[in-house]
Amino acid sequence: MDKLRAIEIFRQVAEMGSFYKASKILGITPQATSKAIAQIEKHLGVKLLYRNTRQSRLTEDGERFLSEVTKGVSLIENAWDKARELSSEPRGTLRVTCGLHFGRTVLLPLIDQFQQRFPRIEVELYATDNFVDLVKEGIDVGFRNGLEPGGNNYSLRLFDLQMLACASPDYLRRYGVPDTYHDLSEHTCTGSRQINSGRIEPWEFMEDGELIFHQVQSRFWASDSEVETEAVLRGMGIGLLANLNVAAHIRSGKLVPVLCRYLSGRYGVYLYYPGGRKLSDRASRFIEYARGQLLGSSDFQFTVEQLQQFQDGFIENHEEADKL
Repeated sequence: MDKLRAIEIFRQVAEMGSFYKASKILGITPQATSKAIAQIEKHLGVKLLYRNTRQSRLTEDGERFLSEVTKGVSLIENAWDKARELSSEPRGTLRVTCGLHFGRTVLLPLIDQFQQRFPRIEVELYATDNFVDLVKEGIDVGFRNGLEPGGNNYSLRLFDLQMLACASPDYLRRYGVPDTYHDLSEHTCTGSRQINSGRIEPWEFMEDGELIFHQVQSRFWASDSEVETEAVLRGMGIGLLANLNVAAHIRSGKLVPVLCRYLSGRYGVYLYYPGGRKLSDRASRFIEYARGQLLGSSDFQFTVEQLQQFQDGFIENHEEADKL
């Protein structure tokens, strides 16, 4: 006897109160339905149903049996549903590339949250400050800071990559706050050199809608943005640093933005992926998740007004301290 099939027939008869109606729903003959019930009763040694030609009703034993088998069927159905969910859940390896600092500060927490939501997806993160050809390297999704990635890629600008002039409160208390970028010649500044060419990067400002490149004489240069950020935090000078490096320090008061009205926003943080090929389900889900978490993020970018408020707050506190 097929026990599961017999239980299905019994439950249908009990629900419909009729062998004939149950048979129509199950797609079998009334004789087959009656035979299945008889086999169950014989196997269990109890009478489950009172029946006549028109209707049937449960005996006391039949009610108890129905209650127990219903619990069991529910467990089986739940297990079935969970198994189907697992089979449809995205899985496999997702390959992602990004810059070194972006990977540590922004992407790693996002990947952690993503994998908690999709535990069957493995992520391989290729962190490098060099531009990566996604197709050549077999990468699913990339993140890049700067200008929009070219080539045969789809790209989305997530938020502005802002270069912010800033200094430690201690430095500004000792040497004052510059009013224009021309005043930088009277200050100690840090600088950045390109790793490959050794060329000193000019500082970039926006004045009256015009992009200005300003050469700054520095006493300290670094090829690594995190090293330069640490130098500025130590009071070694005013630095022009990416918002990804300094946003948290500005919000905490460890750094103070200066020259706020000259903010340039031509660079961005981009998500990009190969064009011309179908994305895997795991890549599509990751792109959608990253877009939802990072698009227009206010965690890193500022308005000119917000930066000016941080600077004004420092100046007011400094003036109050001088009065005491």
